[in-house]
Amino acid sequence: MLIFAYITSNHVKEKETQEQVDHYQKELDKNKAEIAMAVEIQKSFLPESLSAIPGFDVAMTTIPALDVDGDFYDFMHGDGRVGVVIADVSGKGIPAALFMARSKFVIQGPRRYLGKASPMFQGMPTTCS
Repeated sequence: MLIFAYITSNHVKEKETQEQVDHYQKELDKNKAEIAMAVEIQKSFLPESLSAIPGFDVAMTTIPALDVDGDFYDFMHGDGRVGVVIADVSGKGIPAALFMARSKFVIQGPRRYLGKASPMFQGMPTTCS
């Protein structure tokens, strides 16, 4: 009788453990799907191609430290000029990626000022250290 109780108890615990494993696997799969979607959304914020810039050979890429991050670049064309934006939001992961997305739309606002000294950019550093 004691052996039967032990086997039954063990079977119940094994079933509970398997239910927990299944639950955590579903959560993991959901998180992976959300991260994959975030990666695609972030890629959509970056230029897909680069139009020719006379006199320059330009290549572009970004390799995130995690699945998503705050790296950002863009090219703005207008009035025969090209503006280049290169940015790296402090931090990593989804918070940095969200801030990068917000920053992209803030930066795109002054495109109409391309070729003029936009008040937004006055006083900003012009060199990288």
